Amino acid sequence: MDGKNHANLNKNNIYIEYDVELKSVTFFFSYLNDILTSLSRWVIYNKTLKKIEFQHNIKIDFFFLNNIDTFLACFFHPIIQRLFFKYKWSGFYIHTRYMRMYKDIEKRKTKISDIDYLFTSKNCTGVAVADEGIALGMEFRIDKKVVAIPDITDTNLPNENPALAIEIKEKANNRIIIGLIGLETFKGSIEMAKLALKANADKYFFVFCGYYDDTFLNYCKDDADRQFFVSFQQNLPKNVLWNTNYLKDEQDYNAIFNTFDIVYMVYREHFTSSNRLTKAAVFNKLVLASNQHFVGENVSNYNLGEIAASENIEEQLEKLEILRNKIITKDFPVEKWKQYAEKNSEKQLTQKFAEIIKL
Repeated sequence: MDGKNHANLNKNNIYIEYDVELKSVTFFFSYLNDILTSLSRWVIYNKTLKKIEFQHNIKIDFFFLNNIDTFLACFFHPIIQRLFFKYKWSGFYIHTRYMRMYKDIEKRKTKISDIDYLFTSKNCTGVAVADEGIALGMEFRIDKKVVAIPDITDTNLPNENPALAIEIKEKANNRIIIGLIGLETFKGSIEMAKLALKANADKYFFVFCGYYDDTFLNYCKDDADRQFFVSFQQNLPKNVLWNTNYLKDEQDYNAIFNTFDIVYMVYREHFTSSNRLTKAAVFNKLVLASNQHFVGENVSNYNLGEIAASENIEEQLEKLEILRNKIITKDFPVEKWKQYAEKNSEKQLTQKFAEIIKL
């Protein structure tokens, strides 16, 4: 462990920055690899915390990992972990998709063969997740408090609109703009392409932008979709803007996002949170979203737009008309936008972290 130590001290806080090298362990058996790799990381962090205590003459009561996922492993018993890591701990658990993927999993207690079994450790005080919808189910599984933290996002805008934002508005020519940033297939890029071909070109203008390369085609669900998407790119309709230039920073991203009237979020397979919903609420944008998992649940619960099945383009077209009528009549969910934006603000993040520390 090679620690590069930077410390800032004041009356109530010590800020210490350490570079810690985490390595993977390789043996013949994958589960053993995972267990030993995870265990080695706990050992390294235990040494680091001990070193901090000695250097600054303090006692660490609680340790929070902002990405707990890489410290977990199936068949990793908490008793083993406690032998090598003595501190009370918690962490932000990112990849909780299995809680939505598998039916009735929230009704089953975790067991040693599960990735979340380590949370049953006596030293684990609780877990933070980004998906409020799975919090209670996970609490039942691990017998620990699960705190849903806000899905915060940067919503700063640049001082001047980038050229692409200006181009989008000019080419849309007062048509309703439906936009997607990021063209990976799981985000619904192929489905939006099919929707663009069916939609009235006099009413709707579709924006596809963000990084793209041909490896995305490897994730098409079948050859028909692959061939369709290639053909679409080679023969773009007149009501489509296709721009794969890299967006250099979050402010440019936000400027492009802010040109949309409707944000396209009909994800093919996306089980967990998406801060695009937070952006949509802050920028007062309606959403056309998938009808399942985190996104569909929150769009419905907070009336942030309309939902439809990923594979049903006709249904999406119908919902698009509903959203267009809302825009024309200015029937906007203003209070719901405010509510969702506030719930996912940095202020709420501070309060949730305070709740985690008190567990």
